[in-house]
Amino acid sequence: MRVAKNDTPGDVVHYRLVRRTAVIVVAALVSAGIAGCTPPTPPTPPDPTNIANMTDAQVDAVLTDAVPEIRAAMADRTLMAKVPAEYQSEVTRIAGLLETAAGRAQLTVELRADAATTRGGFSTAKEKFAGGVVADVVGLSVGDVETPTLSGTRSPAPPTTGASVPYQTLSGNCSAPGGTRPDAVSAPADLVPNQFLTPEHDVFAKFTSSFNGVTLLSSLAPAGETTINGTSGVEFRGSRSSWQVRVRVDIEDVNKGFPLRALYPIFHRRPLGGTAAQETQVFPVEGNLYCYANDPVGSKRGYFDGWVPIGTAEPGYQLIAEVVENDYYFRIDGEDFQPFLNAGGPQFFAGADRSTVHIGRDPLFRSSAITHSVGAFATASPDPGNGAPNALTDTNNDPADDVEAPIRNLLESKVVSGLSDELDGVLSNYYAFTVWGSNAERPKATVDLKFVDPHTAFPDVTDEPDGFVGAIEANITGEGHADVGMQVLGTPCFGLTLDVAFSSKANIWADSAGPNTGIVPRFKVKTNADTNLDMPWYNWGTLACQFGFFLVAASAPGKVESGVNKSLDGALGKDGSITQLMSGLDLDDFLPTLTIDPVSLANTTTGGAMLRPHVANLDNAWCGATGAPAGCTGDQSLIGARGPEIVADASLGSDDVRPIGGPIGGRFRNVFVPTTSTKIEDLVTSHKDGEGVTAGLGVVVDPSLINMALRALAQGPALGTTTNGLIDIANLKLPISGYSVTTRPEVAPMVVGYPGVDSSYSSFAHAVAPDVRLALKTSTTDPKTINYSAAATVNVGLTFNPIARSVKPVLDSPIIDLQVTGGCQVNYVSAYAASYLFCGRGSGGNGGSGISTVTDLLDEFANFVVAPVINDTVGSIGLPSLDGLLPGAHLALANVRFNQRGGNLAVYADVAKMPRISLVGRSAGYGGQDDTIRFFAFPTNVNLADPSTVYTWGITDAVTGQAVPFTFVAGAGESAVQFPSRAFAVNNSVDKRKTVNGKLSIDQTLLHVEGTGTFSWMPPSAVPPPNCPPTSGSFLQQLPGGVGGYGSIGITTC
Repeated sequence: MRVAKNDTPGDVVHYRLVRRTAVIVVAALVSAGIAGCTPPTPPTPPDPTNIANMTDAQVDAVLTDAVPEIRAAMADRTLMAKVPAEYQSEVTRIAGLLETAAGRAQLTVELRADAATTRGGFSTAKEKFAGGVVADVVGLSVGDVETPTLSGTRSPAPPTTGASVPYQTLSGNCSAPGGTRPDAVSAPADLVPNQFLTPEHDVFAKFTSSFNGVTLLSSLAPAGETTINGTSGVEFRGSRSSWQVRVRVDIEDVNKGFPLRALYPIFHRRPLGGTAAQETQVFPVEGNLYCYANDPVGSKRGYFDGWVPIGTAEPGYQLIAEVVENDYYFRIDGEDFQPFLNAGGPQFFAGADRSTVHIGRDPLFRSSAITHSVGAFATASPDPGNGAPNALTDTNNDPADDVEAPIRNLLESKVVSGLSDELDGVLSNYYAFTVWGSNAERPKATVDLKFVDPHTAFPDVTDEPDGFVGAIEANITGEGHADVGMQVLGTPCFGLTLDVAFSSKANIWADSAGPNTGIVPRFKVKTNADTNLDMPWYNWGTLACQFGFFLVAASAPGKVESGVNKSLDGALGKDGSITQLMSGLDLDDFLPTLTIDPVSLANTTTGGAMLRPHVANLDNAWCGATGAPAGCTGDQSLIGARGPEIVADASLGSDDVRPIGGPIGGRFRNVFVPTTSTKIEDLVTSHKDGEGVTAGLGVVVDPSLINMALRALAQGPALGTTTNGLIDIANLKLPISGYSVTTRPEVAPMVVGYPGVDSSYSSFAHAVAPDVRLALKTSTTDPKTINYSAAATVNVGLTFNPIARSVKPVLDSPIIDLQVTGGCQVNYVSAYAASYLFCGRGSGGNGGSGISTVTDLLDEFANFVVAPVINDTVGSIGLPSLDGLLPGAHLALANVRFNQRGGNLAVYADVAKMPRISLVGRSAGYGGQDDTIRFFAFPTNVNLADPSTVYTWGITDAVTGQAVPFTFVAGAGESAVQFPSRAFAVNNSVDKRKTVNGKLSIDQTLLHVEGTGTFSWMPPSAVPPPNCPPTSGSFLQQLPGGVGGYGSIGITTC
């Protein structure tokens, strides 16, 4: 007969306590035959559950306690139909006697009479059905992705016009046309000839505009933290779209010794990260030459003070100032006629400098977390699928390109194991009943996963909005068959069988734990259990067996429900699959995390660097996306309508000293923040790349975080204004004999966004190293150097490195704007009029008359300066991982692509067909002490015919951890191994279970896969007849049929 359990939705996370019942644990089959019986030592103290040791009052108490469940079971007509016809009246009589004290007293007398004759013997479980896939590890390639050598390309020279500026009078101690101003500046103590005084080399500004209905109001003003000199570093004037920046430039000639008035600055303006075609020469407004205040150097130097036009567009501009000859001074009737310098120039080069003016949003100057600056998603879709990649569930009948198979395997294993535990084993001394169970065969379970709206199956989910959240639904069905034996008040009953069928539905999702990175797993479960308990005719004549039958029949559905639900709780609750799934989207992992020691480069080393990411808060993405429902919060379900969708507040520290949230400090005190035209929440919830193609997995990073990383690599671990990062390289030998170069960053590298409409995207990011200072030595004996300012721009795409399991940059040829700033190697005695030809910007000068090419310098700059900082920032963006679904499991990725989306950086991928190895354990016999245990390997998406295939097995005892020798199973090649069960230790003296851990690695030329599994079993042990007196000469007589065909029942004569 079948007892049905009504559907009752389980509470979220917690389950109801099941009724007190007999617990029954997993096992296999016992061999048929005659077993001997050795009388046990009498229990001390006497067994309180054996009627022989109980008073009448104690028996009455036990019967009274059991009455409610026995009464309910006897009232079930389907159960009563299982009672043989000749015993129907007997059961009715017993039911009546249970209701009164006098009746229970009469039953006590009858129970004592039944217990006088002891029958039977019951063998417990011999084999624990377990095993299967526990973990997989896979690497898709033994070789790394090649890093190509870069070739730098020099930016072409811009058109340039010289200067011829008249002056009438001279004054001041430097004989300047403008004399000494009342507000004259003082020469800096560390003044470098011909450098910019303002704007300083690394300054930040913010442009704002608004319309009040009448007037367009605009502002261009310094922004962020002060510079390393303690000033804003820049000054603007203007209105609306017409703005000027103040320029002050040191003017002096350290080569030829021309006076201040013989020189004049010329200026070029170039968009930050722009091209030569976008560069223009700009001409000063109101400019003149002045003397420094109280300058002891006197006539040898002064400064230019004026204004030049500047735009307001993001990301800003670079100003290049060159100090050249003033043709007016060298004219025919001038102070010093020079036939080679009076023509339209420039011809003379005194020096140059570059300043970078960042223009955009307020820069970052503290390491506080940036709200929702990183996000990730995994795509799911309802059955039967829509053709889009589905990373979670199988909608295309290909189990290898999603994670349903490993989740399904895990759930099946958990449910089978849980059901086995409920149908096998011993729970003694409960209600004075002992129930033994032994699985007649391995329980079965099938799992089907779907992506659903949790409200469909569980309308009581009222704290998540309809239509905006999803859940993984596990539909599980299964069955089990067990042989059952009982001891009721000391009287044994054998030969019962229990058949179980169940169905379970679980919806799983997860919420954010509030203003932190915690995850709260949520799930609702309901399980229906049908059980069918049968008892042989010969037990119905025993009063105790009748009691036991109705107790077990009444409690069996609850036991099944409990076993299944507990298994699901273990698989899906705290530290279960759903938590692991969301932890696989741990956004800390998507930000570059590294500590870089000084890197050896041929004969020298770079500085070091530290990146310390910090994710401060985890939220769902859908609540912050366009069209979100009113009243939602970021702490609601992290699984949106298209799959897991997570955003987080993130920051990045550059050392272990300053706390997260404090000032950035160091030399680079501000970090550029590109304007983005698309919200990260919208990009995450769309699940689509720039071409509108749905991706299986994706991560989106605010470019500000990448710029924080680039700044950290340039700053290095140094806390002061001196850098010691990856761009700090001393005396790197060049391919030209005797040549070496020393580099340092003057402005931190950055990525710049492309603000625009949401649909705009590119397959690369635009990275800029705005200003790196180079000092080139052309001799091993001469200490003098040619000094340069180099600005590099490069387009960065990404590929996937399967070994590092991260993206890897693909760089095009960096465009390098090389500007000589000083140390021009020209004979200033005889060839000074050609100095601009060899060192000037407008002529594309290389730095000296003997420097015929800078190709090697550009190439070394590209490979040792540009590439490393990009590799360790943009190239360290991680990809979402669903590996946590199974411990140690890794998923292969395919179709990895990179997009720049409205300024944000995004990486997309799909789940590739996953190579796997499943290990399944079995016993060769029936679990005897000298049985043979075997592990069989079942590979998926692994071509075992590959001649390079190498198997590596490892078998260990789970109790001792010791390796166990094995041999290969005949006829299976190296895909199956076997070993003796006697080689293993039992868990303990109570739990005699033995457990083996197996591991198999398969290596091929382009593949490494690992699979692990466990297998447990129990040696057979006969349960002694409970009432056998301590005398010798006992034997067990076999009765027909046995227990499931393998056990035995009989009459023990003592």
